[in-house]
Amino acid sequence: MELLEKPDPIIEPNWVPLEEMIGARCAEYMYIAGYQLEDGTVVHAYKQIDTRKYVNLSDDGRSWQFTGDGYQEVREIPVERA
Repeated sequence: MELLEKPDPIIEPNWVPLEEMIGARCAEYMYIAGYQLEDGTVVHAYKQIDTRKYVNLSDDGRSWQFTGDGYQEVREIPVERA
């Protein structure tokens, strides 16, 4: 899959994608930023407070991974890993 460039961040938090994925556990996360990709998709970066691991979700709930070169869609992320 083609990697998309990391554009300037969107600062306004959007918790909806994470809330829909893990419910009340979203209180365990920090909102880092949102990024609008070349195709118009907005990807939101959340960081787990204790583990410091990131979860990247688009507005429609798809999972993404930042590779250093851009975002790549991840087909599936197990909820227990979020």
